[in-house]
Amino acid sequence: MRRNIFCKAAAWILLLCLIFTGCGKNADPAGAAADTSAAAAASFAQAKPAPASSDDPQALSVHYIDVGQADSILIKVGDHAMLIDAGNNDDGDFVVDYLREQGIEKLDYLVGTHPHEDHIGGLDNVIKAFDIEKILMPKIQSNTKTFEDVLDAVAEKEMKISSFAPGDQFTLGEAEFTALGPTKTYDDANNNSIVLKMVYGKTSFLFTGDMETKAEEDILNNGADVSAQVLKVGHHGSSTSSGINFLKKVSPEYAVISVEENNSYGHPHKEILQRLSNLRVQTLRTDECGTIIFTSDGESLTVNQDIKPSKAPVASQPSGTVYIGNKNSLKFHKTTCSGLPKEENRVTFSTRQEAIDSGYEPCGKCKP
Repeated sequence: MRRNIFCKAAAWILLLCLIFTGCGKNADPAGAAADTSAAAAASFAQAKPAPASSDDPQALSVHYIDVGQADSILIKVGDHAMLIDAGNNDDGDFVVDYLREQGIEKLDYLVGTHPHEDHIGGLDNVIKAFDIEKILMPKIQSNTKTFEDVLDAVAEKEMKISSFAPGDQFTLGEAEFTALGPTKTYDDANNNSIVLKMVYGKTSFLFTGDMETKAEEDILNNGADVSAQVLKVGHHGSSTSSGINFLKKVSPEYAVISVEENNSYGHPHKEILQRLSNLRVQTLRTDECGTIIFTSDGESLTVNQDIKPSKAPVASQPSGTVYIGNKNSLKFHKTTCSGLPKEENRVTFSTRQEAIDSGYEPCGKCKP
C-alpha cells in the first residue's frame, strides 16, 4: 500500500531536501560544479560553429506535442534532446511513445516547469523509460500524488532534482539556453514556472510554462531579454497570462497555444487571441493543428503541423476497423485519436472487446 503523503509530510520535506540541488551558471548535464568566473562567461558567449542546414540531422527541431489540455515540448539538436513537461498522468505512455518514435534514447535535460498535474503528470513515465542526465524543477513542493510519483521515480533512479536561478545558462548541442524565471518564490504555482529562452543561430524560442502576468512583469523588471521569434503562450492562452506589455517585449512572429478542443476552461480566451491578432502574431493551436513542429537551420524557421485525424478522413484503414492498437505500448485508440502510432506499429481491431481480449488497454487520451 502506498504511504499516505498527508500523514508523512515531514518525510517528504526531508526527501525534497535530499533530491533538490541548485543548478548554477553554465550548467552541464554531468552536474559539474558551477563556474561563475569571467573566463567561463566569456567562453559561453564565444561564437559557435554555424548551425547545420534544416535537412541535416544536426538541425534544431522543436515539437509542441499535442497532449490536449496540457503541455509537453520536445527539443532536439542532433544527438541531444530535452523535454519540457510531459502532459497529464494519462499522457505518460503517449509521450514516451512519441519520444521513441522520434529516435530518442536518452535526454540531456528533463524539465518540469511547475508541479501541476497537466505539466508533470507524465514525468514519472519519462524518468522510468529513459536515461536522463539532469532533471530540473522549481524549488517548490506539492502534496499531490502526482508530485509524489515524480519524487518516487527520481529516487528509484538515484537521481537529484536541480533548479535554475535567473541568468543561469546551459547548452543543448549548438542551442543556447538562458533561464529567465522565476525571479522569486510566489504563492501561486503558475508564477513559479521555469521560464527558458533558447537561441539557435539567428532563431529564438521562449518557453513560459503557466507563468502569469505578475511573474511576466517581474521578469521584465529584472531586465531580461525576452524577445523571441516563437512564444509558447503562457497558461494555455488564459487571460491570466500574456499581458500586453510582455507580448510587446517578446514581439514574436509565432505564438503556440497547447490546448484541448472544447476544454472546460474556455482556453484560449478571446481577449488573448485578439491581443495576438492585434500584434500581427501568427497563432498556432494544438487543438486545431495537432502536434506542431518547428525546424531551424539557424537562419530561418519552418513549421510543419500534423493533420489531426479528426480534421481529415482516416486513410488506408481496413474495412470494419473500429480501434487501432499500438504494438509497442499495448494501448488501443479510436481512429480519430491524435496519438495514433506509425503504420508499422499498428494492429487493428473490429471491436473494443477484441482489443481488450488481445491484451491491449484503452488509451487515456481518446478514451476508446
